[in-house]
Amino acid sequence: MGVPTPRIVEEPDNYNQIQRIYELKPDLVITGMAHANPLEARGISTKWSVEFTFAQIHGFTNARDILELVTRPLRRNHALKDLG
Repeated sequence: MGVPTPRIVEEPDNYNQIQRIYELKPDLVITGMAHANPLEARGISTKWSVEFTFAQIHGFTNARDILELVTRPLRRNHALKDLG
């Protein structure tokens, strides 16, 4: 369908993590709370992984809630760029 698949990296390699993120240029990084603020300070959109733990995921019923979790930081950063 011509849609790129997301790359999922589950390796807590703190030494090479930032370099790997810069190389991949992801739209969003789902990470723990400890790493979110330093990544945001570098201009990388993040979402706390713990929020997915407490999200109500039950098939398609709550698909909108999951999409909201993922798109909220992207929309926020887009709005902030418009402010200058």
